[in-house]
Amino acid sequence: GGNKKKSTKAAPAKPLAASTAGDEAAAPADAAARWYRDPLTKAALKPSEPSEPGGKTEFARKKGGEALAQLAKAFRSDMQTSRSFADRFAIRVLESGTQADRVGVMTGLVRDHPLESLAHLEALVAMVTPKAKRDALTVLDAVKSLFLEHLLPPGRRLVPLDRRPFTRLAPVLARKGRDAARHVRALWYFEERLGQLLQQFLDRLDGLLRDPVDAARLRAVAAVAELAVGHRDCRSRAMASLANKLGDPSRRVCGAALHRLRLLAVKRPEMKAALVDEIERLLFRGNADSAAARGVNSGVARTHRYAVCLLCQLPLTAADTNAGGVAGRLAGIYLAFFKAAAKRQEVAGRLFAGLLTGLHRALPFCGPDKLAELSEHARLLFGLVHLAGFNVGVQCLLVLFQLVQRDPSLSDRFYRALYQRLLDIGPVAKRAMLMHLLYRSLSWDSRLPRVRAFVRRILQVATMQDSAFACASLLLIGQLEGDRPGLVTDMLSGGAAPATADATTGTPMAAAAAAAAASYDPLSRQPEFCGAEAEPLWELPHYLSHCHPSVRLFASQIIAKQPIVYDGDPLADFSLAKFLERFSFKNPKKAPPPGDPSARFRPRRRSSSAAGAKLAPSREELARIPDEASVAPTERHLHRYLRIVGEGRRPPDDFDSDASSVGDEEFDDFLEDFEQGLSGDAEAADFADDFGRADAERRKKSAKQSTKQKAAGQDGDDSVDDDVGESDGEDDIDMLDDEELSDLGMSSDGEDYEVSGGNREENGDVDIDAEGFAEMLEGDSADQAKAAKRAHWDRVRSDRIDRRAGPPKSRKRRETGGGGGGGGSRAKKRARTGR
Repeated sequence: GGNKKKSTKAAPAKPLAASTAGDEAAAPADAAARWYRDPLTKAALKPSEPSEPGGKTEFARKKGGEALAQLAKAFRSDMQTSRSFADRFAIRVLESGTQADRVGVMTGLVRDHPLESLAHLEALVAMVTPKAKRDALTVLDAVKSLFLEHLLPPGRRLVPLDRRPFTRLAPVLARKGRDAARHVRALWYFEERLGQLLQQFLDRLDGLLRDPVDAARLRAVAAVAELAVGHRDCRSRAMASLANKLGDPSRRVCGAALHRLRLLAVKRPEMKAALVDEIERLLFRGNADSAAARGVNSGVARTHRYAVCLLCQLPLTAADTNAGGVAGRLAGIYLAFFKAAAKRQEVAGRLFAGLLTGLHRALPFCGPDKLAELSEHARLLFGLVHLAGFNVGVQCLLVLFQLVQRDPSLSDRFYRALYQRLLDIGPVAKRAMLMHLLYRSLSWDSRLPRVRAFVRRILQVATMQDSAFACASLLLIGQLEGDRPGLVTDMLSGGAAPATADATTGTPMAAAAAAAAASYDPLSRQPEFCGAEAEPLWELPHYLSHCHPSVRLFASQIIAKQPIVYDGDPLADFSLAKFLERFSFKNPKKAPPPGDPSARFRPRRRSSSAAGAKLAPSREELARIPDEASVAPTERHLHRYLRIVGEGRRPPDDFDSDASSVGDEEFDDFLEDFEQGLSGDAEAADFADDFGRADAERRKKSAKQSTKQKAAGQDGDDSVDDDVGESDGEDDIDMLDDEELSDLGMSSDGEDYEVSGGNREENGDVDIDAEGFAEMLEGDSADQAKAAKRAHWDRVRSDRIDRRAGPPKSRKRRETGGGGGGGGSRAKKRARTGR
């Protein structure tokens, strides 16, 4: 076309939210941040200053609204008269576009021109309503991104008009001129309206949080949590809403709310106190507490359990130890629920276990007053150690150990309860907690006979557990030996010298000590007076013959007074699952990125080797190592396995799978040779090839005999094979379905058969004549009997195919003139059918 006259008006930025990369690059780099860059937008009254008179506030609100309306009108006029295709397209979409297109255009306008597009922001917020759920979920993320990324000023709160210092700023506005003052009032009015729209958006999200559909509530929970993390104006409302969702009927929504609140406490540590306030209000509601006391509402109990679980996972630091800090308030909440649960005799549920976990985490950050309050319930805790399950019992011992450290008078009863608890080892997931308690308590104990009694019982109990627990127990004993040299090794030869007791005092403790010096009583209730030092430590040398190489290694290092250097988790690294993963060479799961705050709440994953060690070698690398002494102790079993079964070679692609099938007796013989060390070379272990050749020769010989018997026993009646086709006996039998095979009296594998009496012509069975039966019984070898059996089934197959190849029944009747009974000989039947 011809030259176009350049427009005198400045074309606005392209409003579309996401068109192309070039359009986004052409937009202003920081357009949304322009509205709060003016220093006067930060001007606000101090909290101690009184508000301005109401007349000035209303005057500023009126003038600001008029100025903002003029800006919006001018911007709309510029878009309508603009020659830009993007502006004309945006206007057309706003007038007659689809819902998704209008949302995209309005989002782009609010992002690039926030002051001029306040009406579009109001329209977007109005769409978030439970009545139009589809539109609400469509526009939800767009409005949330606008607030967090483009509209809300970072680092400060929104200031309403009633907190503006009009009197102090009046001279400044007068010097700037009328237009500048009008622009500043427009900015102040826009900020007030932005805060109102933000609160309106949170109200509408609260409506979505009460939606009956779980998916809508989950989306709302995510949006509210991101607003709470993103800006401080949203945190109080958002925390109250999320805390209330801990009592949602859906477990998915409860778990999502718990996870979001936990991340909020990690990313915004200054909000922990406010979060504890919200959870405390949730736990101590009047109706919830009365319903829980009556035990009539399982939903209330689940709400309490989720709330206590959240409080137990809040990160605590040294800053929380001050008076009235987070740790003290958490301990107060736990103790209040502890007393209520003890009063109602509800000490076996998951809520009580959560309370014990929270007490164990919060008590180190509390003062002596909380411990004194908890010591009143020490008798209940000691009773639960013996009556409750393994998880609750160990957690009670962890809490009691903190009381023992403050009050040593409880130490004898504590160690007696711990000594008894060792006789009942619980599930694998809770054993690490027991090992942690054992190391802390035995390291703290100053009575050597009691510690040695625990060492003996740990070694005795570990013999009845798996290899992972045995490795963990030996590692624990090795650490105790390193802290106290001679604790274990002095008991190996002839028993350690028992501690002398003053028997002249006549006290029961002295008498028990004198009696314990005579012999060892493994069933004694008192670990200090069981006589653990009276006999040699025969339990430890027993582990030198253990099946697991790491157990033997750790035991030998303890006996040789060598330190055990291991930094991993023995309960996980030496488990059966890790061992099988090592054989399958399964790739480990990827660890979360280092900056991910949720990584602290995920279970730790360790490799099969110790922490910090290099990755385990592959199958080929391990098989190529010639010397077993150069292989790590944890890899020697796998190295020996690869070397014996073929030095890690994989079977070729054309390897016959039938050749690798070995009978039970043959495999047992091989295992005996393996145990006796007779299969050290690869040729002796390569039994698959030998049995494969033998199997092939046996098949070839059987096929020749079958062909010979077939040629000898074939008569004129079997000539029907020429019409039907040549095939092997076994293949033709395989062609028969299960029903036909059952009619023949044989199974689907074609081996066992049974001939029954009756009318063979009617039921489809075939008689075996005397000559065929004699042929089948001839011969003394197994191969001849098998060949006779094959010949018999060849004849059965021929007769069966003969009946299949016959004409239809209607055709028989037309050719024979009807009739045609089922009896008669085979020759009459063929004559009737024209064969």
